Amino acid sequence: MHYNSKQREIIKEIVLASYDHPTAEDVYMMMTQQGIHTSISTVYRNLHQLAESGVIQELVLPGGKVHFDGRTHDHPHAMCVECNKIYDLTYADEKINDIVYDSIGMKVLKKQIIIQGVCLNCQKHNN
Repeated sequence: MHYNSKQREIIKEIVLASYDHPTAEDVYMMMTQQGIHTSISTVYRNLHQLAESGVIQELVLPGGKVHFDGRTHDHPHAMCVECNKIYDLTYADEKINDIVYDSIGMKVLKKQIIIQGVCLNCQKHNN
């Protein structure tokens, strides 16, 4: 059983208000900039507990880097391999469930789709 601490509430609010999928280090830095004193281990622990309880979503990206998302519904993400920015994709991906079922007979319960590429901004800078 986890109690709702003031720090956990602040951490939750930071992730829910953020659309750039922060890491634990990002959340820690935001708290520090707001003058909130805590330890990085407290941030990690609370983020993990919030993800475990379904309040936020944990995104384990290629390379093992963990980011957090306040939008907990199943939705795909795109990650730029140049700048590491993560984008929420809003297309309907229900057809993927049918493809998986038709291919191997598996009923999809949960999915995490991460598409890797180079974002438009990085493409412009590389030309």
